[in-house]
Amino acid sequence: MRGSQRIRTMIPIRINYQGATLATYTADINRRGALIVCAVPIEPGTTLQIANLETRKSAAFEVVRRSDEDQGQYKLGVKLLEELDFWGPLYAPDQSDADGGTAKQPDPRPGPV
Repeated sequence: MRGSQRIRTMIPIRINYQGATLATYTADINRRGALIVCAVPIEPGTTLQIANLETRKSAAFEVVRRSDEDQGQYKLGVKLLEELDFWGPLYAPDQSDADGGTAKQPDPRPGPV
């Protein structure tokens, strides 16, 4: 069972994988992980360093599942390997997961381009 609510949101991220930097984005997030879209079929069990380009935080994640290829893309389920406020204001640091981890909803207004 997930420790917090999923939020569908596209957050730009960078993945460091085998010496390469992959620019991609999230499909959804929760406090302890994310579903990310990736052009590379990274195996479950792989540890990745992922940078959140909005919060400028970087952290270690483990790939816990990978979808089959769909139009040249894979969806990777990843989990944080440390306790960290990685996603910023979408999950306030003072929120408790004991009640299911109610998340702040993202601002529906488009940001600067």
